[in-house]
Order: sequence, then structure tokens, then C-alpha cells
Amino acid sequence: MPHQFAKFGIKFLYPDNWALDEEDALAGNRSVTVFSPEGNVFWSVTVGEAGTDPARLVDTAVEALREEYPAIEVEESVYAIGQRELPGKEVHCYWRDQVVRASANTIVTDQAVYLLYVQGEDRALTRAEPVIEAMATSLLGGIKDLGFRW
Repeated sequence: MPHQFAKFGIKFLYPDNWALDEEDALAGNRSVTVFSPEGNVFWSVTVGEAGTDPARLVDTAVEALREEYPAIEVEESVYAIGQRELPGKEVHCYWRDQVVRASANTIVTDQAVYLLYVQGEDRALTRAEPVIEAMATSLLGGIKDLGFRW
């Protein structure tokens, strides 16, 4: 049975075997992260103020990753969920003989700007993609349910 997260203007479903981390939210940020059962993939949502430059949010996420992994490859990307296309960037790098992949994409509404960030070891992330897509789809539905206009 999936769990539901519903705080600070977002709601989404996530699998009961994934771990929810609200540490950022408890620190006063409007952000939540969900970790795969193995802990090698995570997906997070950050809620920014309406009018925030979505490209700046994506660039900030990429620069934080660059601090951790200096030799990253970055390319523009569009993440498609149903009929929605979410602009952003995809990142690849090598770490301890593994390929690490991440993406940062945004949803812009009249009420807020949302940053969706996912990161993991390439093979683990590929296996987790159906779960990530289901969580993102439920997030889009949750935003729509809250009456936010696109």
C-alpha cells in the first residue's frame, strides 16, 4: 500500500518500502526527499516561491552536484510525464567506478515553482525509473488537485 506525503502545497504517493526524509522540511525548507530501499537512488521535491526563476533553481542543483563531483557532464533535458514536459538538465559523472546520473527539472505554476531532483547510480536509477515516474505523476495530480493553474 503506498504512503502519501501532503505538506507545504504538495502531495504525492510513494512506495511503502521507500524511506521519506523530512529533515530539510524540519529545518524550515519546503523540501522532501524519498530514498529507494537500497538507498542508492533518491528523489526530492523542493517548493520555491512563485516567480522564482526555474532555470536558476536547476542551475543551483547542478552546481551543488558539481561541488561534490567536479568532473560532471551536463546537458539540457526535458522530462516528459504524461502530457507535461518539464525542462531541466541531466548530469552524468563517474564516482568510485560507477556512473552517477542525476536530473533536475521544474514545474511552474502561478502559485509556486517546483524542482524535481533525482540522483542515483545509473543501473539502480534505471531500475527505479518506473517508481520515480509514478511518484512524479502523482505529484502532478496532487498539484492539480490543489487547484494550481499551469
